[in-house]
Amino acid sequence: MPWMKATLLVVSVLALFVFSSSSVQAQLTITAVNKLKLARPAETIELTAQTLAPLAEKDLMKLHVRDAAGKEVLCQAVDTDYDDYHKPDTLIFQADFGPNETKTFTVAAGKKREYTKEDFRAYGRFVRERFDDFAWENDRVAHRTYGKALITWKGEPLTSSAIDIWSKRTEKLVINDWYMVDNYHSDQGEGVDDYSAGPTRGCGGNGIWSNGQLYVPRNFVDSRVLTNGPIRVMFELVYEPFDVNGTKVSQVLRVSLDAGSQLNRFTPYIQTAGGSDSLAMAIGLKKVKDEQKQFNAEHGWLTIWEPMEKNMGMQGLAIVADPSAVDKTAEDKSNNLLVLKPGIATPASYWAGFAWDRAGKITTAESWNSYVDQFAERLRSPIDVSVKSAVQHAHAVQEREVPKEIRSKLLKQVLADYSEVRDCVEKEEGGTRAAEEKMNVEEVDVNHDGVPEYEIELSGPCTCGMVNCTIYLYRQTATGYESILEDAAGLGLELLKTSTKGYADLQVDARETAASTSSTYFKYDGKQYRQARATLTQVETGETKPASRRLQFKRGTSSTTVQGRVSIALPDTFVVGARAGQTMTVQLTAASKSVRFMLMVSKSTASLADNTRSWTGTLPETGDYLIIVDADAKTVPYTMTVSIK
Repeated sequence: MPWMKATLLVVSVLALFVFSSSSVQAQLTITAVNKLKLARPAETIELTAQTLAPLAEKDLMKLHVRDAAGKEVLCQAVDTDYDDYHKPDTLIFQADFGPNETKTFTVAAGKKREYTKEDFRAYGRFVRERFDDFAWENDRVAHRTYGKALITWKGEPLTSSAIDIWSKRTEKLVINDWYMVDNYHSDQGEGVDDYSAGPTRGCGGNGIWSNGQLYVPRNFVDSRVLTNGPIRVMFELVYEPFDVNGTKVSQVLRVSLDAGSQLNRFTPYIQTAGGSDSLAMAIGLKKVKDEQKQFNAEHGWLTIWEPMEKNMGMQGLAIVADPSAVDKTAEDKSNNLLVLKPGIATPASYWAGFAWDRAGKITTAESWNSYVDQFAERLRSPIDVSVKSAVQHAHAVQEREVPKEIRSKLLKQVLADYSEVRDCVEKEEGGTRAAEEKMNVEEVDVNHDGVPEYEIELSGPCTCGMVNCTIYLYRQTATGYESILEDAAGLGLELLKTSTKGYADLQVDARETAASTSSTYFKYDGKQYRQARATLTQVETGETKPASRRLQFKRGTSSTTVQGRVSIALPDTFVVGARAGQTMTVQLTAASKSVRFMLMVSKSTASLADNTRSWTGTLPETGDYLIIVDADAKTVPYTMTVSIK
């Protein structure tokens, strides 16, 4: 599900840096482009440690960002994978963009950054003194959720994994002060806790929807903070397994909130005992009397505009998800629900949050729906970012803008070649004119003949996920244009120094998860580029492994055994061919219970088994099957035996 591959609001890197191994560059130039005709305040830009490697500074706390005028921009080093040393692996900063605006920044190493209290616009913490609350906030909103100590409190016991709301009307961070003074149920000028989440889903709590019933976890039992301001707060909550019609379901929920945003990003990591892949996740908003509800299936959002308790004004609540993952809306006695399609692989992110009219930012149902719709549009078309070393940038040949006539012909050819993209553009993106305005076309010379080929990227949900976009490569012919690259998706093309049949070999890098990237290599076969190999890389450690391997059976045998090591960032994917009607058995053994596998049909991606350690079944068709071994833990070894009879 490409739309959801990013575990946070991230940006596309359209041009990769080139640097010499014998001469490290001291500065990187960042070019960020807003391709939408709308203003985008407080956009978060992310740069991975791998992208920043040319600076030769492993401590991301020593990196500094400056804008085009040379003014320092507040930035934050973020640990996305919670490694043993809690070492940051990503650098983030924010910028405001006008419609179709391009901005440039530089990143360089210097002294270790020091923050002041005034820098912080996002913060969160575990609140043991309030019976294990976890509370978090930014300059717009505040939330809390409930820990296990609240279940047995004699005063007001509550069993709930709801997401609670604290309504604030100040940009100041307030949770520490409110807990200290303990009078947050009345508005003293900064806001108020006027929302009774109780045992409902509150503002974006999730569960499993099965046979018309919602099953939810109890209060969280553990928490860990990955990063804590000044721009982003991100933490994880651990829940004990809960029962769904006889199936035990466990969850680790990652929550992330950036400065300037009304919506949180929620990324649930769900495991099921027995490997059931038919469960459907549902996200909920508490029902309120006289609420105004609106559902936009095409853009993947559900909103509510509702009166607050005690005549404290009006508020809007919302959920945003990948439109292709949304199945339907539903409800039970307490919640309005957005239900995802059964079998959607996790982690799959969704966004949820609120706005209070007395905060003065969003004051009507119309303005709330507009904010949420634009938020969803920004997710579908992230800021495009290119990264170049300072020397490369200074000596780069000035890029020539591709004439409009050629752009139009190229788009027409792409839509003719890919009918599903054409249909989606007409339905989802306002037609070809809107698609042409947002598409990116760059000239490249892959065969060094002085005649340009064209690298094409269509910005939008039809061809882009949260980070990666489909990449098209076309060359001119006597009758028009023809595609010479199939099945490429990522952050852009890089021409390598090696070549095949007179055409430069190509590399396409992609972001797979918050902690891993992939690199796919293509070679020209005389007619077009074909995939030669692909690798996965863990961002933090730099460890690299093949993206997939084909299982081999010794002559005269029907089974094979392989050994490997996997982690949450680096799974192992095996390809095995078989015939329809054959029986396959997969048996996995590992010291850690977190090691599981998924089995799917390669061509259709239909899942045969998920999140399990043992499976036997009859194969439905002839062709390749994929066995994906992964773990929700640090690197752990395993042994797997596969037999086909």
